[in-house]
Amino acid sequence: MLRANYKRTAIAPASRRLIEQMQRIRFGQIEDLMVRNGQPVFGPDTRIVRKHKIGGQNGPCRSVSPESLARNAKVIELFDCLSSLGNGLVRTLIVQDGLPHCLDIVSASEA
Repeated sequence: MLRANYKRTAIAPASRRLIEQMQRIRFGQIEDLMVRNGQPVFGPDTRIVRKHKIGGQNGPCRSVSPESLARNAKVIELFDCLSSLGNGLVRTLIVQDGLPHCLDIVSASEA
């Protein structure tokens, strides 16, 4: 299972990129993110939507290493979900305070 392996192995470059992108967005969403072999793939149709909160903190999250964030329960659940999906599409990944909040998934058979 990914949960056990994820804590012991290096973060795949695609997973690292997703973690770093969520930290830059802070609040917003990632749309049309492809998933291949359980890994996120930023393609030409992938869109980043940042939510600007009036009077709120809108810059990137404080600097936290992707390795540290990979141990966060929400990040672990996100990557477990992508791993289970295998191949498909994350139609929308909602990001709140730099962490995954919820996602809409289309499996390969439904895409």
